Amino acid sequence: MKTRQGFVSNSSTSSFVVLGFKTQADKYYDHDTGWFLEGENCMLIGDRIASGSDCEFDETATDIGTLVQRSHQIAKEHDVPLESIKLYTGIRQC
Repeated sequence: MKTRQGFVSNSSTSSFVVLGFKTQADKYYDHDTGWFLEGENCMLIGDRIASGSDCEFDETATDIGTLVQRSHQIAKEHDVPLESIKLYTGIRQC
């Protein structure tokens, strides 16, 4: 029988890719359109490009032209500088 040595966790994680901007959560009142960042009082506002769990990840492909075009649209829709639009990736505990 094999025995695992080291840290074992029962918690699951969720991965994400978001095209958008980061803002203080209390400055953005429409919490249905953003994703909270745990441990920070921040939200990501924009488009979810992909997400997944421990066992699977949505398989998607988005061309660069679409990302550039959508970056301009997000900046205009939310009245933020284009330079603030970024591609955010991360993992968070569920």
